[in-house]
Amino acid sequence: MLKVGFGLGNDKSALQSRLGITLNNVLDLGEVLRGDGHRGTVGAKVAVAHFFGQKLAKSKKTGTSNWSLPNLSERQILYAANDAHVALKLYRAWLSSEGELHNWL
Repeated sequence: MLKVGFGLGNDKSALQSRLGITLNNVLDLGEVLRGDGHRGTVGAKVAVAHFFGQKLAKSKKTGTSNWSLPNLSERQILYAANDAHVALKLYRAWLSSEGELHNWL
């Protein structure tokens, strides 16, 4: 099963170093959407603006809150759900615009 998202490098590293989990079939949209010859990654906000012509509002306060707590707040749960939903929508839009996945995996 393919897993898609933005900024997954840190997550992959943390899962590997802390828990010994190696992720497979992961597509970091921030990496593939930046294009050849560009530095850095594309974030969800930029991708939403490009593909959908809309502004994605993300709370910096929630995004930088403590995600290691055993129980996440309602705001954190909504933030994570929105991130997952946006990544899926953008992945589908990217596939439609590219026509195929190429060899990104």
